[in-house]
Amino acid sequence: MFAHQKALRRISEVEPSADAATCRALLADIKRLRAYLDRQSAHITGLASRTVRNNGEADTAEMIRNATGCTAGEAKRKATTAEQLGSMDSTGDALGDGHITGDHADALAALRAGADDAMRDALARDEAQLVEAAKTDTPEQFRRRLAQWRQTNSADDGINEHEKQRARTRLTLTKGSDGMGLIRGELDPESFEAVTRAIGNVANEIFHGTNTDTRPDLHHNNPKLMAEALIELCRRGSGATAADGRRARPTVIVSMTHDALLGRLHPDGHTTT
Repeated sequence: MFAHQKALRRISEVEPSADAATCRALLADIKRLRAYLDRQSAHITGLASRTVRNNGEADTAEMIRNATGCTAGEAKRKATTAEQLGSMDSTGDALGDGHITGDHADALAALRAGADDAMRDALARDEAQLVEAAKTDTPEQFRRRLAQWRQTNSADDGINEHEKQRARTRLTLTKGSDGMGLIRGELDPESFEAVTRAIGNVANEIFHGTNTDTRPDLHHNNPKLMAEALIELCRRGSGATAADGRRARPTVIVSMTHDALLGRLHPDGHTTT
């Protein structure tokens, strides 16, 4: 078993004159310590999750974010891992001993969280084997391995994958104690593309109007601009006044056949009445 206290002492007492071999060994110690801390973090998160509702927090992810200051995405990953590790002994043990990293454990936990009952049974059967592979795979290699494993063990070979993704589509709106609102959601690929395109189009309009001297393709990396675009899009949809005082522009869609359109045109190109 990995001696965590001894490893921490070795790291804290490293000499400025340490040679390359010593530094490599200490880096390996740090890797294993991080994995151990990830395992303890998941365990403590599971204990603390019992107090979420009592503290007025929406879920475990919000509790993690409040306690650690991490991003919403990272908090969600940590919450998922903490929830799933209770049913994944091989993964938890390997993580605690530093044989796999937190990234490996997150990938396995995410797989189990999104699996149906049949796939969870298959994962319970193959977990130890997958963990053994994770010991030598990089996180990127391991995620590809899990994708292949999932395809192999999918009952419908992916035929109904789109329907499964649509079933997982969700959106929650939470108002914080300071009045700020938090939007969380998960969309299937097709819906995500539609939402991204709509917000991106409005963001482009705002971007060009306020940042004409800046490259227009940078707006996707501007969270504030994307939020403003979403707000503007919602105002337009409800017919409300835009943020700059202008009336939101309506969108009118007219459907007709090509023949009907031509039949109502004069030779000079004007429509009949």
